[in-house]
Amino acid sequence: MRVLEISPYDFAAPGGVQGQVLGLAAAFERTGIEVAVAGPNARAVGGLDLGFGVPIAANGSVARVALNPAGLARLRRCRDVDIVHLHEPVAPLIAQAALLFLGDLPVVGTFHRSGVSIWYRVWGKIAYPLTVRLSSAVAVSALAAETASNGAGAYPVKVIPNGIDLRRFSSVSSKPIGKRILFVGRLEPRKGIEVLLEAMRSVRTPGATLTIVGDGPLNGVVQSAARRDLRIRTLGTVGDEMLFRELRAADLLVAPSISGESFGVVLLEGMAAGCAVVASDIRAYREVLGDRDFPVLVPPGSAAALALAIEQVLSNPKAASLLRQDGVERVLQYDFGVIAQEYLALFETLV
Repeated sequence: MRVLEISPYDFAAPGGVQGQVLGLAAAFERTGIEVAVAGPNARAVGGLDLGFGVPIAANGSVARVALNPAGLARLRRCRDVDIVHLHEPVAPLIAQAALLFLGDLPVVGTFHRSGVSIWYRVWGKIAYPLTVRLSSAVAVSALAAETASNGAGAYPVKVIPNGIDLRRFSSVSSKPIGKRILFVGRLEPRKGIEVLLEAMRSVRTPGATLTIVGDGPLNGVVQSAARRDLRIRTLGTVGDEMLFRELRAADLLVAPSISGESFGVVLLEGMAAGCAVVASDIRAYREVLGDRDFPVLVPPGSAAALALAIEQVLSNPKAASLLRQDGVERVLQYDFGVIAQEYLALFETLV
């Protein structure tokens, strides 16, 4: 079987969807499947380059998509495949070009987005004559499935979650319980970084420190907080190896997002690295983490509740250890090898 993985987002600006494209491609190849990758600046990952990414506002963040017709037309070269796997089937304009040029082939669309804005609904209607060509639709969560149906008129046949490569965490060993807190994400309002900074002002646990990995429009706010509080360390955007080092060194991963999340890959990475996790009690995170006391789920936007949860974990080594063990067991179902098999079973029904 030959599979074409298409990302609408720029590979030169790494993000969640691009990570899923590359992770699945590698997992498919390990099973003997022939895989090609296409997207903006895909040359950097050995794929078919569909042009450069142009930043557009999307879902409270910024996405870089290809809009140059000359670059998009290169998709015509990709007909020698058995399955086209298109991520974000409504994203402009790669998704529409893929369905225009390759829509007579089996095309599986995976919807990642959470939340229906006015512009998403309008564009969904414009794109619908092409979106309807999908042979099968998948969503990464129940929330993403609702977004696809309400905003794009697409009805995912099943939910296949995002994944991570657990092999990269295989060397993680048990570590003593410490006080190192980690935040990983884009520094923008919807990720809740301002809530975390406010919460840190109330954290009084001796020895507690916070490392912030990421960049974005609130970078100035974060840097100012770090100058005032010597417990806070900022690293900006880092490469994969440094990110894994920080994950392995951390004791507690905090994900205080307020909205706009359809999944929570950072939660998987934290659990795989042996971190306890404190996260906002939003639907996407609850789907990943379960409706129970693991990990500590707090009301989104509440700095007081977040500070209390952080201190409860840092001051209770036994509870933190149980949270870690539960996370290590829970994350096994999200390995890319498991996720790839779910997709391959679907692909087989279409070939």
